[in-house]
Amino acid sequence: MEELLRRHWYVLLLASWCVTFAVIRFAQAFQCYKRVNRYALRIAFLTTIAFVVLFVLEWFVICWLVNLVLEPGLIFFVAAWMAFLCVDGCFVLPLLGVVERKLTDRIISDWIALKMSMIISFTDRGIPQSEVLSWASELLRRGEVVAFPTETVYGLGANALDPNAVKKIYDAKGRPSQNPLIVHVASIEAMLPLVREVSPLSQKLAERFWPGPLTLIFPKSDLVPDIVTGGGDTVAIRIPSHTYARALLRECGLPLAAPSANRSNSLSPTTAQHVADSLGDRIPLILDGGPTQEGIESTVVDASGPIPKVLRYGALSIAEIESCVGVIDRPSATTSSTLPSPGMLAKHYSPVTKLECVEGDSRELVQKYQEQGLRIGVLIFQKESQTGATNLGDDPQKAAKNLYGILHQLDREGSDRIIVELPPNRDEWLAVRDRLLRASA
Repeated sequence: MEELLRRHWYVLLLASWCVTFAVIRFAQAFQCYKRVNRYALRIAFLTTIAFVVLFVLEWFVICWLVNLVLEPGLIFFVAAWMAFLCVDGCFVLPLLGVVERKLTDRIISDWIALKMSMIISFTDRGIPQSEVLSWASELLRRGEVVAFPTETVYGLGANALDPNAVKKIYDAKGRPSQNPLIVHVASIEAMLPLVREVSPLSQKLAERFWPGPLTLIFPKSDLVPDIVTGGGDTVAIRIPSHTYARALLRECGLPLAAPSANRSNSLSPTTAQHVADSLGDRIPLILDGGPTQEGIESTVVDASGPIPKVLRYGALSIAEIESCVGVIDRPSATTSSTLPSPGMLAKHYSPVTKLECVEGDSRELVQKYQEQGLRIGVLIFQKESQTGATNLGDDPQKAAKNLYGILHQLDREGSDRIIVELPPNRDEWLAVRDRLLRASA
């Protein structure tokens, strides 16, 4: 009976320790490696199994030692077990931790070194959303760039506080260094350390339209690198309303500098495929959240003075802004070498195909080009359809939502030229007209 009881204790000690250790190891794995999720967890799982196997081998060694000692009893067994545990805790376990970190780093480093985009969808049932966000957040923390959806267009994000990370945005896009970036934050609280002051009008606009497609200009704090602002003393900031964009901002815990995720001066992307077509060989990760809701960039407003001024027309209409703060100033040409806002360059948002804008009927011009043997794509904004033309309709909001998508489509069709009949020169059409006129510059 005593012999049986002693063997029972040996087995109980072994089983309880192995189970306890496995639980602790997986708890550590979820805490320490959740940022890279299932791939690192597989590594943690394998090293855990290796450690349990080591424990079993140690148990057999201890049993062998016990058999060498006459009537050693339980005290000798426990003492021998503790000695092995000290060796494991001091040397083996830290070594396995180092191996795990090295292997995890290698996974991410090799992926980045491929210089190919991985498109991961938020709606893919095979990959939990938390896993998608964790992979993206880990890349952002490592100073990499990630393309992600917003309600306006897809953005190319990087840690706004890391000049080297922000430089990767400029390099990937081929963006002029004087063209500033918009910083995306999760909340007003997250914005405050980035600015020196918030004017009453800016506060009023933020409370009314954030989260949403409004970007506000603030005097920047010393935390914001000059590369983000194009060397200027102000910073453009907004809180996006897109569910996935906000989830990413919360998960990574960083302010993200994020212009549109396309090569500089080209068409903005409203789908993940647009991003891949433009930057597929330049960035490591594209988060696919489906087509964007607004389809056009945010409106940029400088409300630091007594009268707010629109610097860039966008998804938020002039009427909506004036309903909040009264009459506002409109964009004007700038001669300064420092731009306060993106979207102010003369040429921007351009398809590969040459685009021409006309006021009024374009059929005579189209016929002229066709007689020269050119293939012409025609874009109109009318209530009634027109033969041979793509019609975005007479609803400004719907037209803005579909504008870039249609221009991408016309680009793919291989036309020699795109002729656009401009929509009416009224406030509700200003954002669409601005994009088209800059595209044709």
